[in-house]
Amino acid sequence: MASFNGKVVLPMLLLWFTVTMCAVGQLAPPKMRHIKITNELGGDLALTFHCKSPKRDYGVQVLGPHASSQFSFKPNIWVVDTEVSCNFQWPNESHDFVVFRLQRDVEQCIDCFYNILPNVVCRFDDDTGAYDDCLPYYN
Repeated sequence: MASFNGKVVLPMLLLWFTVTMCAVGQLAPPKMRHIKITNELGGDLALTFHCKSPKRDYGVQVLGPHASSQFSFKPNIWVVDTEVSCNFQWPNESHDFVVFRLQRDVEQCIDCFYNILPNVVCRFDDDTGAYDDCLPYYN
């Protein structure tokens, strides 16, 4: 019976691994990702933000006008949709945004640089050389 289990389980694990890696668009180990957050709220507003993934908390940070902070991580190859989300706060405002989602960003975001503005989050686009890949907050 043990021989049968070994003959079935190992190929099933190999199949699962291959399907998982194909689903995220890569068979090679994932590259280190770098997230940079810059406060572009305008005026003298300070930006407080807290980023975390299901496995790691990057802590709360406060940025003055035009100041930046960065952190790095390696996506988990065993989780198909690795995600890092951040909560951004400034006086009378609180907004959430996912700064990295493996399925969305695997091909286009090794260095994920974001400008935080009052109404949108803008990511640096290597093709245009500008922070023009802008999306609204989730709330």
